Amino acid sequence: MRELAERVDRAVFAPRQPSEPEVEAAWALSDAVLAERDEGAGRVRPLLARLNPASLARR
Repeated sequence: MRELAERVDRAVFAPRQPSEPEVEAAWALSDAVLAERDEGAGRVRPLLARLNPASLARR
């Protein structure tokens, strides 16, 4: 996860836009992080991890 965070930080704060290969690498790393998180978690837990109940609340 640290590598993903560092890539995102570089992309956000860099003076230039990231290249297409850099973007693709970040998305692949993101998919790997999520897969590792969800490994052995069953079907419901990964779904619940993606839901944020705060976004459903009225303001």
